[in-house]
Formats: sequence, structure tokens, C-alpha cells
Amino acid sequence: NSFCTLLDRSRSCLTQQTECFKPLPSQKNRFREKTHTPSRPRSFFASRAHTPSTNTRSLEPRKPLRNSSGLHPVARRLVGTQHQHQPTPAHQQLQLQTPTMFRVTTSRLSIIVPPALQGLTLPVTTPGRARQVFDGARYALLDCGGTIWQAEKPLPKINETIAYLRDDLGLQIRFVTNNATASRADTVEKFKRIGMDNVTKDEIFSSAYAAQVTLRRAGTDGTKFDRGNVLVLGNDGLDAELQDALAPGFFTYGKELKKLHEGHDGMNCDGERLLRQDAPYDIRLIQRCWDEPLLPPPAAWAGSYQTHRGVALKNLGIAAVVIGLDFMFTPTALAIAAMALQQHKRTGNPKALFIATNTDPQMPTPGGWHLPGCGSLVAALETGAGRKPDVVCGKPTTKLFRLFQESEALRGNGHVCPSECVVVGDRLSTDMAFGNNVGARTVHVTTGCETLDDVPAEGTMSESRRRKCIPQFAVESLPELVDMHQGVATDVGVASALAALSADERRRRAHLLSRSRPPVPRSMLRDSFGAAPAVASAE
Repeated sequence: NSFCTLLDRSRSCLTQQTECFKPLPSQKNRFREKTHTPSRPRSFFASRAHTPSTNTRSLEPRKPLRNSSGLHPVARRLVGTQHQHQPTPAHQQLQLQTPTMFRVTTSRLSIIVPPALQGLTLPVTTPGRARQVFDGARYALLDCGGTIWQAEKPLPKINETIAYLRDDLGLQIRFVTNNATASRADTVEKFKRIGMDNVTKDEIFSSAYAAQVTLRRAGTDGTKFDRGNVLVLGNDGLDAELQDALAPGFFTYGKELKKLHEGHDGMNCDGERLLRQDAPYDIRLIQRCWDEPLLPPPAAWAGSYQTHRGVALKNLGIAAVVIGLDFMFTPTALAIAAMALQQHKRTGNPKALFIATNTDPQMPTPGGWHLPGCGSLVAALETGAGRKPDVVCGKPTTKLFRLFQESEALRGNGHVCPSECVVVGDRLSTDMAFGNNVGARTVHVTTGCETLDDVPAEGTMSESRRRKCIPQFAVESLPELVDMHQGVATDVGVASALAALSADERRRRAHLLSRSRPPVPRSMLRDSFGAAPAVASAE
């Protein structure tokens, strides 16, 4: 009964959060001092069993001892008050008093991990941490803009970096980009212009190429799209990429709305001016183009302009609509595409396939502005047509990775496991979310348009989506990551800070590292937090 009363009183004190749990500097519990030492805590029953009977003070627990708080000494020991009498170590006092940013500094870089990301994002500051990034990897999926080049200029030492990843580490390099304005052939030419002549067409996997693979799979035999013609809202690079997916006799349509072909005067056979993309947004005229020859004829009909001086939308046989970033996007083009996506309501034919290359909401500029990107155009067409895209090809969707796996399997490279891929990029909502969605390792670089401070705040979106934007590793640039792996970057003035850390602090940091993704080998823990190597990790 006395023991139950003791527990009830302890529970009530915990619930009311009274002052009974604070250390009492003026009073000391003689019973605790005699029955056990702080270094070897003992239970209440063990202390009574082993207390010598000759000691008169051992009988004091039998008396109704009370302190100024009214709590029994044994209850104070049960709730852990004895630990509050122990002085707080110096490193813990510093941690409690200064909950500041987690700054990692070396001789070359300075990465700041916000407090909300501590324990989730690991800064790459040592050769051991860099080896942890590439350990067991087969593929390096690299973004282009902000990772390989900045404002059409390559990063310093980027050629040596790619050569080291390909030749020394034996990684398969794939340039995964959401840029659908250029074809893969155009991207290879751009790599050559910046001095990277060793990049091949097979190493580029863009959202435009993913749209081509999607069209191929939608065909009857899965190799060529033969269901009809394709309306393209995008630049010439996307149009050229999609033409490789069509079966003989089918064509893409869209660039004719921007520029009339040579030999055409812009008038149809009835003497009416053809409807072009830059025409004013005239609803009455646009609705007539469904069954009247008010649209320019396709380029595939070249040589027959005299007999086909105009064409109606219903005669084009549109079976798919693909939208990318279009630099000449207008409301007229938006209306024509929306009509093509709604034509099944008039004809009774199956719905046209709706493909979006990517949904990037904004496009960063060298001047620091964020202008509307492809996602803004996709949202406009989605609203105008009243239906969502059937397929979104670009990052951060897992569809892109599945298409990548199928493409690699066709090339004879076998099955690609997500854990064998390292995704490196500068954008959190696309590159990092893409890697986290598929289960790959994610490395964020600060050479692009976003930093770790741009991680969405809590409450702005669902917590699951927000955590997908958090990278596993952070580094200043891709060449810096390779330098770390080679052991070139040295630690200056930070190794001494590790020596000042206590063993408890080392264990605490090792525990945080072990909870992160992916599981950290013990060798990495020793390399990152041991005393032998130089570690750039200090608060």
C-alpha cells in the first residue's frame, strides 16, 4: 500500500509539473548518498537488500521522510531527479545555449545546414563522406543547368570531374535534364561548344527524349506511335525529338502555326487569312477552325500547297498532344490544343493522349528572376482543356526513372537499381525530389538557383512532399565533391575542434549519422567522427 501511494504521488507530481523535480541545492538525501554512488545507480529494492544492518541510517527509508517539496526520496530517484544534481557537461551547455546553424567549414567551402535539416542533410566535407556518396554506385545522374554549366559557361574543372567519375570510379554518366527545348543532338552540340567533346547522345536523357519513349510505348507494337498524328506545343528541338517516335506516314504538327512555309501566301483557297499562332485571340474565328480550312497545312504536305492551302482541325487526325516549354506560346495556340484534347466529345473517337514534358513551375534566369516555366503552360492547358495530363515525363516523377530503366535494359546494361544511382542537381523541388522519390542518393550543389534555405517551410505543403525536397548530402559543387573523394581538399582549423568534443558528443553525432539515409557503414562512422582523419564537422 505504501509503495502504491508512493507511485500515485509521483504520478500526480509529474502531471501537475510542480517544482518538486528541481534540484535542491540546500538539502541532500543522505539515504541516496549511503546506499549507492552516482557512477553505479542501484534500484530501491537492491539498496535495501544489501544495506548492512549495523548501519542505523539504513533504517531511514522506513521513516516517513519528506523534503521541502513533499516528495519521498525514493520517488525523486524513480523519476530521475538524481541526474539533475550532476553538472551538465561543457559541450552540452554550449549546445543548449547556442542553437545556431550547423556550419561546416573547410579550406575551400562553407556549407550552412539550417537547424530544421540537421540530422537529415549531411554536408560532404571529408574524403570519408565523399566515399560514402559513391560507395557501391553504378550510375551518376547529373543535372545540366546549374550543375554542369552556369549561364552557358562550364564550371571550372568540370571536364576533369566527369573524366574521374567515368574512368576512375567506373560510373555510367547520364545527363538527366528537364530541358525539352533542345533535342539530344542539340544538347551534344552544346556540350561541344563548352569544351566537353566526350559526351555522347546515349548519355543524355532529357524530358523530350522521355516523351519520345512514351509515344513509342503508346503505339500498337510498342516501338512506333501509329495511332495518329501529334500536335506539339514546344520549340523545334522537342518537335525533332518526337518525329523519331512516329511510324511512317504520320507527322507532327505545331511549328506550322508559328511560321508559314516557303511558297505559301497565308491565304486559304477561299481567300481567307489563315489562323496563326500570333493571331489575336478571336473566339469566333478559332471555333471555326474545327471544320473550316483556316489552319496552315502540315509540312508533310509540302508540294501540295496549291490543292491544300488550308486545313481544318478535324482533318489533321490528332491522336496525341505534347506540350513543353514554348517560347512563342500564345492564347491562340492554347485554344487550338484545348480543342484537340476535347475532340472526342464531338467525334466519339478515343481521347487524345495528353503528354507533358515536365511541370517546372518557374525558370531561373542569370539575373536572379524566376520566370514562368513549362509547368505554367501545362497548368494553363490543363485548365483550358478540363483534364490533367495522362503522362508527365520529367523530374520529379518516378515515370522518368522507369523510362530510364527500360532504356538502359534495351541497351544491354541490365536492371538499374535505384540504390545504385547518385542524383546530383541544384533544384530541390525537381532534382532532389526526383532522387528521393525513386530511392536514389541525392546530392545538392549550390552552384545553381537554390540553396538549402529554399527548402519549403513546414505548413506550406504536405510533410511527405516537403521531406522529399530535402537532400541527403550537400556540397558546394560537383568538382568540389570529386576533390573531396580524391582527398585533395584539406581541413584547416577544424580538426582541432573535434579533439575538444567529448566522447558523448561523438556518440551523439554518430547516432544522428546512423539514422540518416542510406545506412552508414561502420568504417564511414570511424572515418567521419574518429580521431585519426581530419574531420570538418563542428558547431
